[in-house]
Amino acid sequence: MLAQKRWKAKDTKEEAHIVYYVFFRLFEEAKTEKGKALARQDWEKIRPELVKLMGLKPNEDPVQVLGVPKIFQ
Repeated sequence: MLAQKRWKAKDTKEEAHIVYYVFFRLFEEAKTEKGKALARQDWEKIRPELVKLMGLKPNEDPVQVLGVPKIFQ
């Protein structure tokens, strides 16, 4: 819902792509080891489901395949 309301996602695939990108950035930018560990724990739970919603294979990287979501370009 957040991706739909805040970033104007039009469908489930776009919602998943935006959420993936936002969470990926948070994960990558975590500064402390504790923050990184917490982000990694959540990332490992949600990443596979987001990839499925985008219709990609489990080993595909959405940012490489689909690029940066348009709203963040």
